Parts: sequence; structure tokens; C-alpha cells
Amino acid sequence: MKKIFTLVLIGILTLGAASVALAGPNGDSKEIDVTATVGPYAKVVAQKLEFKKGFLFWTWWKDVPPLMDFGWFVGAPGENKVKDTNCFVVETNAPVTVTFDGTPLTNGDYTLPTTYWAFFSKGYDDDTWPILGVLPEQLVPCRPIGFFGSGDTPVWTGWDNFEVPEWEDALTAALGALAAWDKIWPTNDHPETVSVQLEGKGIYPFQVFGFAGTRDTISGQAAGEYNGLITLTVSAAV
Repeated sequence: MKKIFTLVLIGILTLGAASVALAGPNGDSKEIDVTATVGPYAKVVAQKLEFKKGFLFWTWWKDVPPLMDFGWFVGAPGENKVKDTNCFVVETNAPVTVTFDGTPLTNGDYTLPTTYWAFFSKGYDDDTWPILGVLPEQLVPCRPIGFFGSGDTPVWTGWDNFEVPEWEDALTAALGALAAWDKIWPTNDHPETVSVQLEGKGIYPFQVFGFAGTRDTISGQAAGEYNGLITLTVSAAV
């Protein structure tokens, strides 16, 4: 009997405690804010696409190491060449400034006249196999940014001394000429660098043409290998 009374008493006390716990405001709650900050970030990729094969209207372009190779100059005065199919791709989450600069083809104390031309590309094709059409959009020049480079400009000496080494270069150069029909050959008043503002987040492809040539005398340049460099630098928007 005593045992039963004890159990009943414990039950009554337990119910009383529960009643006390539920006696506060019904549905009371508090909040804790959750925050984070994403910093401005941008990435630059240098890309070169090389045509591999095609079937009907389908074409296959493959990523290869970026390189603007003008190939072989005979060494005669006034040879000129144009090269392309290299591009830069900038991805950013904030406004940035993009600056292009380039050094001339150099061999010791000798340089070849070298100038570069930057364009906004039409778009960006992430997957380039296969593509319906001829060119990936990053190889289609859309809007000229400007000529640049720290070297002097090759002098136009006529079509007899002019060469576009690959058909891809010829096609993209023709598209570039259409996009900037009023000036398709650089002059010596070009700046060493050109810059452009990107106003917001996104993927921005750029195309770069190169113009190079020999000087007006045979001894104006030494025989040998010449090397230059094109650089794209991203900085905070001004």
C-alpha cells in the first residue's frame, strides 16, 4: 500500500512540474542572423583552339597550348604576317579592369616590328566538340578594343609580301576586318597597353591578333629565333 502511495505521489509531482514548464508564453522564439561575405574574384585563362576535323557542318576544335607562332620568315625585307586563334577568357564576379600589353619578337639586341590587336569576342563556347558551324564563338572577333604593344609596327608593303599562315587565321582576320573596317592595319601611334572596363560578373572572352614583319633591310634583323609575350592583367575596377 505504501509503495502504491509513493508511485501516485511521484506521478502527481511530475505532472505538476510539466504544468510549470508549459506555463510560459506559447510559441516564444528568438532568431540568430547568419551572414557571409564573398570577395571580388576573377580568373584569366589563355586558350588556343586548333581545328582538327569536320564532317558536313560539324567541326571539331581542340584545346592546345597557347602560342602565337608566326613561323618562318625568309629574311627578305618587308615580309608581313598575321596570326590568330589565340584568346583570353576572363571570368569575374565583380567589375574589373582588363589591361593588355605585349612585347615585340626579340632576339638579343634585335627586334622584329610587332603589334597586337585586342577584340571582344562574340561569346564563349565551353564545349568545342562538336560545334555546328565554323568557329567557336571566342574566336569570332566582335568589337575592337585597340592596337597595343611596346614594339614598332610592321610597315605595309603590299599583298605580294603579305602572308596569313593558316586558313583559320585568314577567316578570323577577315571577320576582324569586318568588325573594324576603318582600320585593319596598325600604325606606329598605337599605345603600349590598352584597357577596358568590365561592368559586372560574367564570362568575357577576348581575341588577340598579332602582326609581325621584317625590317626594310636584310641586315635590319639577325637570323635566329625571336620570342615575344602577350599579357592580360585583371585589376580592380577604377
